[in-house]
Amino acid sequence: MKPLQQIVISVLLGALGQVFIKSGVMRADVASNSLVTTRLIKIFMMPYVWVGLGLYIVSTLIWLLVLSRVELSFAYPLISLSYVAVLLISWLVFKEHVGMVRWAGVCIICLGVALIARS
Repeated sequence: MKPLQQIVISVLLGALGQVFIKSGVMRADVASNSLVTTRLIKIFMMPYVWVGLGLYIVSTLIWLLVLSRVELSFAYPLISLSYVAVLLISWLVFKEHVGMVRWAGVCIICLGVALIARS
């Protein structure tokens, strides 16, 4: 597998991990006035949170492979694709409002990633 493909997979797994963690936190039904330890226990009892953390671990393992093969100055800026992925997934899955300024920012990020990937 090519390094660029590995970067994209790592980024997507990290973004999906974030989505699963968010889903778990939302399902935990944590009262804001409860103790921090009580809230954390409820959150960590959610399977979605564990799936999200697992996705992060796999993402990190793939990232280690990437770093063994390509320059950090090339690979690291491509992590900004995670902002794009999280915005799109949040918009589609959580029905979050995404204003025009955010969409413009995503377009700028995509342009920057395209320039770096071509280098």
